[in-house]
Amino acid sequence: MVAMRMAVRARPRSLDVDEPARRAVEVAQRGRILLDLATAELASAERRHGSFHEKTWARRRTLAEARGAWDRLRAEYGKTALEAALARPPVAVMTFGGSCGPGVLPRAVLLVIGGSTFRAQKVPGSVVAPTIWRLDRVPPADPSALADDPFALDPYHAVRLGDGSTRCDCGEWVFSVDGVEGHPTGLCKHLSALRALGWV
Repeated sequence: MVAMRMAVRARPRSLDVDEPARRAVEVAQRGRILLDLATAELASAERRHGSFHEKTWARRRTLAEARGAWDRLRAEYGKTALEAALARPPVAVMTFGGSCGPGVLPRAVLLVIGGSTFRAQKVPGSVVAPTIWRLDRVPPADPSALADDPFALDPYHAVRLGDGSTRCDCGEWVFSVDGVEGHPTGLCKHLSALRALGWV
């Protein structure tokens, strides 16, 4: 597995740092990130090296370990508690590769949004949209499904515009948030997660 370094975690506004459930939420989200990353790494190794290459077998063992850890978490906390923890705003933000020092960007920043792992990448903004985040699912959609869904691997883009408003190109925002009067937050799950971290 790639070298891992935990990022300095931003304190989400919706979770008090003294809340007893915070530790369970953090452990659940970290476990989900590791499980999804191991799944993605195995799929990548199989595509590059084939099913029986030693690197593929190493990734398969890593995935087995991640699944075992996830099963232990499910036994300790229960399925319902894990699902509730994964639905909470991000607490565990993990960086992989590179340093978190000034001016040095990590290879990947991973977090859980709505129960799924996403790679967050800040992209250059503009006067109109000074803050733009690209969000890719980890693991990505199954390439075999691309014939049925040509947009399965397209990323989402969550932005903060110059006037302070926010936008996202996900289906939730387009069909359930944009232009809906009386929406409780005016945010989709992607924007809610990024706002909880203070990133938009």
